[in-house]
Formats: sequence, structure tokens, C-alpha cells
Amino acid sequence: MKLLGLLIPLSFCLSLPAAPVARIGKKNAPSIISGGTVSFDFANPEDVSRFDLYTSYESNPSFVDGVMYSYLYAEQKIILRDVLLSEYLIEADFGPSVYKGHIDMGFYIKAANPGNSIDQIQSWEVNIKHDDNTANWDLRLYQFDNAWIGQFAEESNMPFWNDEWIHLSVLVKNGNVSAYINNNYDNPMLNYNIGTGAGLVGIRSFNSPAKVRNIQITSPSFEINTSKLSSLINECDSLNENDYTPVSWGKFESVLTKAKGVLSSPINQLVINDVVKELQSAKDGLLLKKTYQQLQELISECEQITDSGSYTQNSWGSFIFCLNRAKQLTESASIEDISFNYMMLEYRKNELVRYGG
Repeated sequence: MKLLGLLIPLSFCLSLPAAPVARIGKKNAPSIISGGTVSFDFANPEDVSRFDLYTSYESNPSFVDGVMYSYLYAEQKIILRDVLLSEYLIEADFGPSVYKGHIDMGFYIKAANPGNSIDQIQSWEVNIKHDDNTANWDLRLYQFDNAWIGQFAEESNMPFWNDEWIHLSVLVKNGNVSAYINNNYDNPMLNYNIGTGAGLVGIRSFNSPAKVRNIQITSPSFEINTSKLSSLINECDSLNENDYTPVSWGKFESVLTKAKGVLSSPINQLVINDVVKELQSAKDGLLLKKTYQQLQELISECEQITDSGSYTQNSWGSFIFCLNRAKQLTESASIEDISFNYMMLEYRKNELVRYGG
């Protein structure tokens, strides 16, 4: 099998329908793995934003009624963003776009440390392979590292399923990968040691007009932990609105309200992690309120710094740029402009770098 071109990361954000997607029945498998579960049915645009797309063509997969359709001619991967996992159960429903049509699609999994000194491979795919109108299908474990290394193991010539969808579950635990079909956790279809250490997780499709829905990942990493969010909210609650500009406070307050809602009803760890980042960014973006008189005092202080030759060219140039811009403001300028220019000038003043210093 041949990799089509270089993998180019693309950003994508699509408007998705909110129609619910029916899930096929699942057997609880607490003996296999425990932890929190996150689900992606793409009925919410935030589901799409949690993935990075890699494709051999400039063609995004499409999302309709909670189903992701891969592009016919492209090799595509959607990789869960900012998440590395070492122990997890990933599962989803896969199917061809045309009944008994071509499908070459499955889970992209990665380990930080290769499990076999001969392989030295960190990237793997457990995929379902079926050719047009054939009676049988294969479950395959592939290995690759920016180019196809080859097929390692498979269960082949299995009767093609009667339903439109087949449910594939892949367990990664203690460096081993096991695959199960239609929730039959008593009968692993393949086993192999892919390596240890946390790695990326996602979906990969090769030249396949196939489809996937109901992606779920269960992992100890997704156990609900709100301690960081709770601590950050407490920090934010201690801030005084009168110390900050109205616009920056308004943006911050909106995110703080959202964060408190997540804290009161946490959905899963991914949502919690996202709102922690968002709230921290809003907190960092708060702009201390400064008066025109305070800005003039800072300008006077900065004008006393005249030994330009003592500082690096870049730091001095940035400092002078902010100084000149601040001096252009008048007393009628908005509190936002005054405070912002004060903040930038103070920052550039403190960031002046002396030669040899």
C-alpha cells in the first residue's frame, strides 16, 4: 500500500446539523478498561474542533447527520488534538458509503516507545478493509511512519456483515493492542504489542469513500477531575471588577460564567480542559484600568531613558514604537486605549535588553 503524498495539516470548521444519531447497542465492558468516556457524534461543531485534519488532498471530510464521510481519493486522518493516551478503549461504527462498497478505514493509534526493536514503528492503524461487492472482509493491523511499512497482522476472509455498519473496538493497554468486532470482548480478533507511552489517537481512511459515526474513547485519563477548574474559578472570583477596563472585564466575565456552568455540570474531561484553557486566557487578557494622568507619568518616566546605544536594536525599537504611540493619545481617548497603551509601554520598558546584560 502506498501513501499519497505528504500529509498536510489543515484547519477546518464546518456548520453541522444538530440531528441526533442513533447508537447501536453496546455491551458494558468494565473488565476491559475503566475510566471516563468522551463521545464524538459531530452533531456539535465543538466535536469537529477537537480534531486536527491531515489529508493528501485539499479536501475535507464531510459531516452530515452526525456521520463523517471520507473523501474518495484522499488519504485522510483526523487526530484528537492536544490529547496523548497510553491506556484506552476507542470504538466507533464504520461502513462503506455504498452498500457492500469499498472501505479501508479504521483507528489511528500511536505509542511513544516502539514495542518491537525490529519494527521501530510508532504509528499504527487497525482498519476494516473490504473491496467492492466482495463476499468477505479483513481486519488489518498496519504499521507506518510517514510512509507505509506494511501490513503486520490480520483476520481475513470474514463474511461481510449484513448490517450497514460494523462496530470496531480497539483496546490499548500495557503496550498491547486488541481489536474486537460488534462488542464481542470475549473474542479478540487480533493482538499485538505496539509499544508503551502516551500517543496520538484518531481515525484514518485510505482512498476510501467510507463513513464513521459514534466515536467513543474510554480512558483513565478522562476521569472527571475538576480541581484545576475549581481552583482557577476561585482565583477569578477574587478579582475586583473596578480594577479592569469594562471591555476586558466583560469578555472575562462571560467566560467565567461559562466555566462555572461546566463546573456545576461537568460533561467530560475534554470539556473541562477546554474551559480551563479558555478561562486562563480570559484572565490573562484582563486589562488593568489606567487613567490618562497615569499614562503621562509613565511617558515622562520613559523619556528619561536616553541611552539607546546601551540596548539591543530590537528591544529599543519596540520600546520607542510604543512610546511614540502612547504620546499620540489625547485626554479624550477611551479608557481601553489608554490602558492598553499603558500596558504595552510598561511591558516594553521592562523588556529592554542591555548589551552584554
